[in-house]
Amino acid sequence: MGEKLFEKEYKVHYYETDRKQKLKTRSLLNYLEEVSLLQSESLGVGLDFYKNNGVIWVLHKLDIELKRVPFFNETILVQTIPFSVSGFMGFRKFRVLDAHNEELISANSAWLFINSDRRRPQRVSGRVKEAYGHLNSPEEKLDMATVPGSSRTDASAEFSVRHADIDINQHVNNACYAEWALEPLPEELHLQYKLKRMQIDFKKETTYKEDVESLVQIDQNESGFTTLHQITGPESEEKCRIACHWEKPGT
Repeated sequence: MGEKLFEKEYKVHYYETDRKQKLKTRSLLNYLEEVSLLQSESLGVGLDFYKNNGVIWVLHKLDIELKRVPFFNETILVQTIPFSVSGFMGFRKFRVLDAHNEELISANSAWLFINSDRRRPQRVSGRVKEAYGHLNSPEEKLDMATVPGSSRTDASAEFSVRHADIDINQHVNNACYAEWALEPLPEELHLQYKLKRMQIDFKKETTYKEDVESLVQIDQNESGFTTLHQITGPESEEKCRIACHWEKPGT
């Protein structure tokens, strides 16, 4: 996977799992975000660098493929590599492996390099490119599909942003959007189907005390269901789009 591979072993905790004793989607997203930050810390371009230079990385797109979801008490290895840098964007790949080195989960991601004072994208600096091994590399992008919009609402749920939802970037943590998106789905879908792919497009940041609504369109297909999710804020401002692909176990 390249010389800039970073990896961390995790043992899945009980409080990170769902009613089936499987790793929650929110917990998975937290793992991916943490290994990204830990690699940046190890390369000298982590939290102190962000603070001193007035910059942050903000997740823009995420595409996750799930072959098998880890269980409670299972030991897994989460790997990441900074794939490329292009303009004001960085692209990162992930893999989750089991104790037998079998791939359970893979993901591609796109991140925006943001000026934290102006909250605007800026070109990735040479110092950051050098740290990730891309100072003299050609600029290229991962091909990541755009999540389609929904045309109707089949179910919905409302939330108010809590203190616990805010991260170090002073906005709602990325993992919250996945949790909000899944909440209005029918219980039988959660119980009888397995999530095989989740695509996320982050649109606008969300802050403390904002009220948000989670809207979902549910479409059945030959292998299971596709659900199209939209998280909206005040005055129906679009915050996030998510597409989920569900299959029956054993298909």
